[in-house]
Amino acid sequence: MYNSSFANRFSVLLKRELSILLKQSSTYISFFLLTIITGIYFFVFNGFFINQTVDLKYYFSIFPYISIIALPCLSFNIFKDEGIFNSIAVNDFTKIFIKWLSCFIIFALSIFAGITTPILVNQFGNIEVAQILTGYLSILFYGASIISLSIFIQVIIKNKVASLITTVLILFIFNSVHIIPKYINLQNDFLFNFLQNFSVAWHYDSASKGILNTKDF
Repeated sequence: MYNSSFANRFSVLLKRELSILLKQSSTYISFFLLTIITGIYFFVFNGFFINQTVDLKYYFSIFPYISIIALPCLSFNIFKDEGIFNSIAVNDFTKIFIKWLSCFIIFALSIFAGITTPILVNQFGNIEVAQILTGYLSILFYGASIISLSIFIQVIIKNKVASLITTVLILFIFNSVHIIPKYINLQNDFLFNFLQNFSVAWHYDSASKGILNTKDF
């Protein structure tokens, strides 16, 4: 048993969790999706070189949909190695928080590794600083909540594959439910507003345009 202070124990466990994540292939799949695929989408599939637009809303808007796969992959094996928690005394809340924080750190590093995209875009025109700040802030809040959801589902569903599929399906619904009114004519304004407010991607969309609204958080 370690007799160190809580801060030392917390630090040891966090470093251990980060070390475990960095040894897993799913972490690098997540990094690839969040860093490389988002850039490719913006520059290639979004027609950047044809339209010559410096509006980063097309860059930030892809993150909720990439995250449907990327974030469940990141937390896929978060409960794989529990050995160290048997030798260092921490409560269950601290244990879960450390696992969440380790995933969030990797997620944040992946996001900021993609800062090269806004830098490159800025070479073709002046991009709005407010849009960059609100875009990245909303990504971090979004990622923090989705990682929490992924870990929560893994706590409930012990089978890793089943929890992964469940998380992906839930995220797909959360990110896509706001587009239902585009295909179904809803006469009920309450239902229309409910679907929009229920959608995580709809709330995220405003911030990706440089508009920060507290109700979206």
